[in-house]
Amino acid sequence: MSNQPVISVLTCERTAGDYVAATLQQINRQGGEPCERLLFVDGLPDVAERVRRRLSDVAALGAWDVISLGGKRGSTEATRRVFVDVAKRGRDLIFFEDDLLLCRHAVTRMLELVIPASVSLVSFFDMKEVSPGAATGLYRRPPTGRDGRGLWGNQCFRLPAEVLRWLIAQDWSSTSHGSSLMASDVVLGELLARHPTRPRIAYHIPCLVEHVGHGSACFPGLELARWRRATNFQGAEFDARQLPPMP
Repeated sequence: MSNQPVISVLTCERTAGDYVAATLQQINRQGGEPCERLLFVDGLPDVAERVRRRLSDVAALGAWDVISLGGKRGSTEATRRVFVDVAKRGRDLIFFEDDLLLCRHAVTRMLELVIPASVSLVSFFDMKEVSPGAATGLYRRPPTGRDGRGLWGNQCFRLPAEVLRWLIAQDWSSTSHGSSLMASDVVLGELLARHPTRPRIAYHIPCLVEHVGHGSACFPGLELARWRRATNFQGAEFDARQLPPMP
């Protein structure tokens, strides 16, 4: 376990759907069990305790540590605090949102991936950067996107340990969305655009996860299901073990 990436899932109390147990079970089944697995709850300790009690009734869930982030922070500050906690462990981070569908052996593939030296983040979900039907590969992009509109979607990605340490030393409030409670993806992209030696992020195609949440925890009441979907997800039965090594 000591050399494996840390797996984290970020959740909160939801008003529209509760997907977290299913997401955790999928991570276990699709290759995550050898790793340290952390469920971070954006909320006070009593909220984390309610989540812990609900999950205790889920059969075969496995060893997930449930960690309160100490209050309702919003996605930007919650993500930063996840990074701070995981960086203490000195290992890569594989980050998940809590409402995902994974293909077969998705996590095994994420663990085996070698991140190129010029890449600061590898995303396993894409909603706008790579055209549907694109060939298998790692598609490198500027951290703010080929359209300059930002990194859209923190659904699932891997960060090298040294990039994680660099990120937590940065001033997150200095970005264009630094004051926003709910812009963790755009803020992350702007920060990574400043990295001195890793000027690109990369998108793993095909996507290994699909977003399945029908309501937004960041924007309650806003229906996002119609457009917040992966460009190149091949379905839950697709087996990531058949993919060639990348890059």
